[in-house]
Amino acid sequence: MPVSSPRCPRLNGARIFGFRPGSPVHIILAASGTGPLTFAAEPLPAGLFLDAKTGQISGRLLSPGRYAFNTHVSGPGGATTATTTLVCGTRLALTPPMGWSSWNCWADHVSADHVLCSARAMSSILRPHGWTYVNIDDAWQGERARNGDHALQANEKFPDMPGLVAEIHSLGLRAGIYSSPWTTTYAGYRGDSSDDPEGSRFERLPSGWWPRRGQLFNGKGLHSFTAADARQYGRWGFDYLKYDWFPIDGPSARACAAALRDSGRDIVLSLSNTLDRATLPEVVGHAQLWRTTNDLRDDWNRCTTSPYSFQGVRDIIRWHDAFQPFQSPGAWNDPDMLVLGHVGWGSTLHPTNLTVEEQITHFTLWCLWSAPLLIGCPLERLDPLTLDLLTNDELIDINQDPCGLQAYPIHQTEDITIYRKPLLDGTTVYGLLNLSETSREITLDWKSAELPDAAHHVRDLVARQYLGEYTRAITRLVPGHGIAALKLTLV
Repeated sequence: MPVSSPRCPRLNGARIFGFRPGSPVHIILAASGTGPLTFAAEPLPAGLFLDAKTGQISGRLLSPGRYAFNTHVSGPGGATTATTTLVCGTRLALTPPMGWSSWNCWADHVSADHVLCSARAMSSILRPHGWTYVNIDDAWQGERARNGDHALQANEKFPDMPGLVAEIHSLGLRAGIYSSPWTTTYAGYRGDSSDDPEGSRFERLPSGWWPRRGQLFNGKGLHSFTAADARQYGRWGFDYLKYDWFPIDGPSARACAAALRDSGRDIVLSLSNTLDRATLPEVVGHAQLWRTTNDLRDDWNRCTTSPYSFQGVRDIIRWHDAFQPFQSPGAWNDPDMLVLGHVGWGSTLHPTNLTVEEQITHFTLWCLWSAPLLIGCPLERLDPLTLDLLTNDELIDINQDPCGLQAYPIHQTEDITIYRKPLLDGTTVYGLLNLSETSREITLDWKSAELPDAAHHVRDLVARQYLGEYTRAITRLVPGHGIAALKLTLV
């Protein structure tokens, strides 16, 4: 039998990271290739340490500044080098968060076992490609402590929350959690406010809460436990908080951001859901990401069978473009979690209703937009297409590009959109999107694409194929509901 050659190592995912002075640094250098792999870094900033076997960088940076150093990874297939940059200052999440969230699969059935199954799968399968966050969504909340600051405790499904977080960290990952400034969350669990000064009085809403919308949306209580809960998340070791209510308002967002800064950890703040663009100036500089839409379901068009206004992928495409001017590193427009793989929002899961082309378009657009990539399926049961998409390092590279630019339309008709996304290295990626029902030829000409009149190398990032040299224009046949992502480099 022929023996395959060892694959050369490749450094993947984020290459720039933000931390506040004195906060714990926790980075795992993401690398794929035939192992065992060995990592090195030079010159590593003072106060940081590298584990050569795992690629984990830990320690603290005490002085504000920008620290760049070379990172090396070697293995049986060869070696590679890239530059890693740490920015010690005020901004976190300098590239869009990549990870997993429990809601789209387990909803209020989530448990510690579910979380650990996906965490272990992420560590072994997806972490080498840059995936890092494991986020517990709604339905983890239990009682409030009867003494002290009355911080929120976990329920019986999460019997050892600090132990769970420690295990997630031991896998080289980061942990996320969920809350709301309301007295009651969307799933009917405790929020971080109450009409009771000790937060002890609470009536759990019944399951099947979608038809009970009027009972659920009961607003904020007279007494806020935002600061107490943030300290609890810090003690437990969390790295990310999804803060969920509607309408998102500036005072609540700023209060939560301030509480997280005082928690003792760098905790990324995600605001959900459906932020009004008029409110954006009130949250920019406080939160690291914000939802631009209602909840996304695994349909191409809007779901009309529910009393709640779910969005389809096509609905989000045109809506999301308007947020492009507000995005920058550490400030991300979030069009909601990926609806790939098996989803179900409860105990019964099903393969996504999106077609193969729609799934490719969904993932590719989120990468072109530099949107947060949060997958919501059980990672221990990835199907081949989902696995192929989530390990497409060339698409992930453009999602994690340090410029952080959201691709913007340079040509748009009812059915056809051409997106442009400049990258830090001077190259440009174009997305050729076909919203029609049938295949269409789409031409990218250099003049409308803002390219010099010269030959360019063209690479198809979805197929991971080099297409050749082209001058003045290139035409591609794009399937209905499909997309082509082309990277152009001057010859």
